[in-house]
Amino acid sequence: MRDLSSRPARPGDACTGQKSAPQEIRRSVQIIRRLLLTAIPAVLLMPCLAWAAEVRGKVTLADGRPAANEPIALAGREIGRTDVTGVYTLNLPPGTHRLVVKGQEVSVWVSPHGNRQDIQLR
Repeated sequence: MRDLSSRPARPGDACTGQKSAPQEIRRSVQIIRRLLLTAIPAVLLMPCLAWAAEVRGKVTLADGRPAANEPIALAGREIGRTDVTGVYTLNLPPGTHRLVVKGQEVSVWVSPHGNRQDIQLR
């Protein structure tokens, strides 16, 4: 019977803790597969996460005073409010929107990168 204890350990031997080449390849493929399965959905969801742009400005009354603490509605639902100085900030999808402020319908255009638009009420 041969004495195996004096033989040097080789990669893939159970006692060395090292993996053989096919095991290393399988492990690498599993890691790459997991990365792809997480990265691809994240990249596909990015446009959904960036659906809104910021539009901000100041709402003033016909006499020039700020429209303080006024609700701002879109399609019958309150989406924001002016502060005490009449300033508002909204996150909306790019495009033209019809807002209602103090009972008056106002058209607001939102740039894809955000913009400032002051509103003068009648």
